Amino acid sequence: MDFIRFFDFKPGQTQEQWRDKLIRGLNALYDRHRKLDIVSDLKNASSDYLLSINETAKITISSASTPLNIEVQDGWYEMRIQFDQGSFAADQTTQLNPNNTTYVGAFNRLNAIFDTSIATDELDVSTASEDYVNFGSLSAQYIKCEILVFGDERSFSWSSRGSNSGNERLLNGVTQWNSTTDYTSLGTLVVGESVTGICYVKRIA
Repeated sequence: MDFIRFFDFKPGQTQEQWRDKLIRGLNALYDRHRKLDIVSDLKNASSDYLLSINETAKITISSASTPLNIEVQDGWYEMRIQFDQGSFAADQTTQLNPNNTTYVGAFNRLNAIFDTSIATDELDVSTASEDYVNFGSLSAQYIKCEILVFGDERSFSWSSRGSNSGNERLLNGVTQWNSTTDYTSLGTLVVGESVTGICYVKRIA
């Protein structure tokens, strides 16, 4: 369907006619987008699932280690994690293990820390070489991560929000995976204790 025709103002049209046509066009665009955003529940998946572009996977978190069961190809992925309120008994490191394993010193992380215990004109920046993608040590509430995969170029741009030692904390960071190892499985989400929540993964491109 040619959606452009909904937005053309034709000679002789009243403003009410053009408005009605515009509303029909916007509704059609919304319907097309909604149909493309398919949600697949991977709760009982036993093997990796290949997402189509614009398809979203839903994964239930109910333990300390959650395989995401998503096959990775070159492209752009977005991961959103929402932990249940009160799920964390203490501050814990939340990490992603690509390919469901760890790689010694293969991940370079740079992140900025915004914390209510830090003066407003200060910025705490940390760097590290690690064995996994580290989203920080928090009683986490929410994590968002965008993953770009193009051959040996793999980057994870992320933010996490929660509390640390009782202080509200926001981390914004980027992690680079420096390895020629094929990235075939999105990985396993690991937390230092059993937690509950929901993870959504969308393949954007």
